[in-house]
Amino acid sequence: MPSLIDKTGNMPYFGRVSWANLVDWMVTLCLGGILIQITTSLGGVRPDTHLSLLPWFALLLGVHGLWFVVDRDQPQRLSSLALYFAPLLIWIAASVAYFSPAPWLGWQELIYATEIFLFVWVFSNNVRTRSHLWLLVLMALLPAGLAVFYGFFQFFQNPERVANANGLFAVKLSPVFLGRSTGTFADPNSYAAFLLLWLPPVIVAILVPRLSMVLRILAGYIALMLVAAIVLSQCFWAIVACVPLFVVAAWCCLQKFSKRMLLGVLPGVLLLAIVTMLTLLTPRFSKQYESLQAASDSWQAHCGEALRIVAEHPVLGAGGGSYALQVQQSHRVAFAEVPEHANSSLLQMLAEYGLLGACLLFLPSIWIVWGAYKKWRREPLRVRLRGRNTRSVMPPQRFFLTIGLTASFAFAIGLSLSYVWLIPALSMYGAFFLVMLAKLSPVRMIELPSNALFRLGYFVATIALGTLFYLQSSPVMEGRALELYASQRLDQIVEARVHLSGDEEMLDKVIGAFQRSVEILPSDVDSWVGLSAAQCQLFFRTPSAYTEIGRLAVAAAQRAVELSPGYWRGWAQLGVSHALA
Repeated sequence: MPSLIDKTGNMPYFGRVSWANLVDWMVTLCLGGILIQITTSLGGVRPDTHLSLLPWFALLLGVHGLWFVVDRDQPQRLSSLALYFAPLLIWIAASVAYFSPAPWLGWQELIYATEIFLFVWVFSNNVRTRSHLWLLVLMALLPAGLAVFYGFFQFFQNPERVANANGLFAVKLSPVFLGRSTGTFADPNSYAAFLLLWLPPVIVAILVPRLSMVLRILAGYIALMLVAAIVLSQCFWAIVACVPLFVVAAWCCLQKFSKRMLLGVLPGVLLLAIVTMLTLLTPRFSKQYESLQAASDSWQAHCGEALRIVAEHPVLGAGGGSYALQVQQSHRVAFAEVPEHANSSLLQMLAEYGLLGACLLFLPSIWIVWGAYKKWRREPLRVRLRGRNTRSVMPPQRFFLTIGLTASFAFAIGLSLSYVWLIPALSMYGAFFLVMLAKLSPVRMIELPSNALFRLGYFVATIALGTLFYLQSSPVMEGRALELYASQRLDQIVEARVHLSGDEEMLDKVIGAFQRSVEILPSDVDSWVGLSAAQCQLFFRTPSAYTEIGRLAVAAAQRAVELSPGYWRGWAQLGVSHALA
């Protein structure tokens, strides 16, 4: 039987038979597992979903450190790509610690940013062959298929169905989003932004002669499903955004102007015509369009308030995690529902971290994209394979560069028109395509000592860092998860007037959740305010014990005021508690 290993020590697809290559495959599987896990967990937008995600990063760092030990390259080198974004991570930590009026919310954003930084560090140093990259791309694309399936099921079968959150608590879809597809996310806007990221790469796979005809036909089917899913999400900004994506993808893949116009403009025109007909003829789309028109004033007010916050804190920003608090306490405008985020990630970044944070994020990103674009221009559009009667194909370097550039353009649209920054899954996919561009273009490498002692030290450092990150982040995420759950349940109890019905078990569970939250995360002001509000509801159970109930509520509210003297909710709850006492 012939051996699978050739004379140079390589196996088909697997690559070189070595411990370093084997561990590199393990790293690739970990990276793909993280992308699948975070995407199928409502995009990682809820803190409780990260309790199942944090062990992945500890494992990822450990396997990465093991690869560094067994790798025998001389000299040993690591990519400096992640270090370009280290100043941004440091600035986020400093902003949360020293400038933010809501640090308990800022720490959550810092953990999200750290996860993405670790992902970039490992991805930029591992995934060293084309086979590794192909596997990671396929694993990253896999959640899109699941998201589309859920989206179609929600639209045509059960509009209340929500994807498995992989978190501590069950999730119910907001009534505002009923009748609209949300896929594996918690809202249609995040779902549509995720599908937009994958639309250009799939179009590239259709237009360029790189894959086999069967795979190109399959890519065409996937593209139709993505576009249909975006339409069913009824996010009109995403539907309109498809038009420039068609044009950019056609411009990058085709050479003749006539083909660029035909395959770039015509699909966009057809899509807009179809959506216009659906809006005119179907109740769901017409109702959503009417609500969109009614919400235009609120959208303008949100943007105006975000711009005023930016104008008040132009350089350093208002502090990490403080956007919702700044809007809540604004004396200029009042909203029926207090927004938790800006309508644009760009505005949110400027409002919280200022021009300094925006420059630390966008300048390295633009530099990487510009370098990849110059490399893309130098690559030939077509090359002819060896042998007779062979067709010309796009070379692999240009193929992957085209995918990365078009996907980065789609991510930029999402940053401008939606709150991509606060959806960890979307930010991680943006980082995924950015690292893909960097790996295909020149990036400075750092030479490191190759002795066994340094390799072992690096391995121990990655294990320690992964363990420390898990131990420090888990309490924050668990505390925030309990506060979110208890706050939502308390609102339901008050709205349904359960506190008047004598059902003691529900209120006791809410109070227990708040108490557990302040035990795990004592600095969470929202948990102290919620605990005080929940204790006030005990008055309806035993009115004669108002003095003792008021004393407990005052103590919790007083703690909230001590932690954040400028937080209006703490002072309001303290006044209510004193009145009860």
